[in-house]
Amino acid sequence: PDPVKPHPKQPICGEKLKPTFMLPPQHGHLMPKGDELKFQVGAATKAHDEIAKALNEPSIKARVKQLGADPMPMKPTEFEAFLKAETASNATLIKAAGIKPN
Repeated sequence: PDPVKPHPKQPICGEKLKPTFMLPPQHGHLMPKGDELKFQVGAATKAHDEIAKALNEPSIKARVKQLGADPMPMKPTEFEAFLKAETASNATLIKAAGIKPN
């Protein structure tokens, strides 16, 4: 997916830290995987399709854009790959910065 555009009133972290650094807010819908969904074949795909359909409604699309968000609907497999890549990237950043949990 394309990079998320920052909210116009929110400074980009890279302006203060490193020019290539940006950690946009993200929102996704997660569901149990595997045995928990055997009784509902295609539940994740159906949820994706309904959410994507809602995000394409003109009034919802306009409101979401007004709030500064840029929806990037992804199929369940795409979202899983995206989360894995983001987790790996953030883990590298956290280790490099020496950040420790409280």
